[in-house]
Amino acid sequence: MNNWPDGIALRALEEVDSTNLECRRIASSIGQPTWVIARRQIAGRGRMMRSWVSCEGNLHASCVMELRSLENVAIFSFAAALALRDACVSLTGFRDSFSLKWPNDVLLNGGKVAGVLLETIKSAAGYRLIAGFGVNLAARPNCPDRLAGTPRPVCIMEETGIRLSPEQFLERLARAFDARGREFRESGACQTVSSWLRFAVQLGELT
Repeated sequence: MNNWPDGIALRALEEVDSTNLECRRIASSIGQPTWVIARRQIAGRGRMMRSWVSCEGNLHASCVMELRSLENVAIFSFAAALALRDACVSLTGFRDSFSLKWPNDVLLNGGKVAGVLLETIKSAAGYRLIAGFGVNLAARPNCPDRLAGTPRPVCIMEETGIRLSPEQFLERLARAFDARGREFRESGACQTVSSWLRFAVQLGELT
């Protein structure tokens, strides 16, 4: 990856149960923000312990970092979602097609194309934040048990005609996540929420 951001580590795996779980395992040993990406993820999960179907060719990646304080940590999910949308728009050029749905989804043409799962943990070295990202790049999962009213699954290749590799997407996402994180720390939670609201749809829907 030629444009990988400085000061951030990367671990690439062939297969893992969950990139968030792998970040939990390495959390106490990291000295810098660290991304984990896996070609295959066999036990991915989403919000409220729902399963996340991880199709081959899609992005399965998580970042673990030191957390200075638990203050406003819940708001950081908005920064993560913004970074995810930033990467989608930057790589496709379809600025008006990507929107954000509370609390953790990115929509493409009204369908769910990506999601974020944030977790905080306490380790011997202090608090850690884990941000997990799943993006349907090449395939959309078959979800026969999808809850009524939830967005249909879509993928970037079908909706835009653009083929992106997980590595290509992660490189752009890592840079966007770093930039949105700095904005969050320097400008405050209110600015991050305000930015998120610019792209939000279906406000008040909890699914």
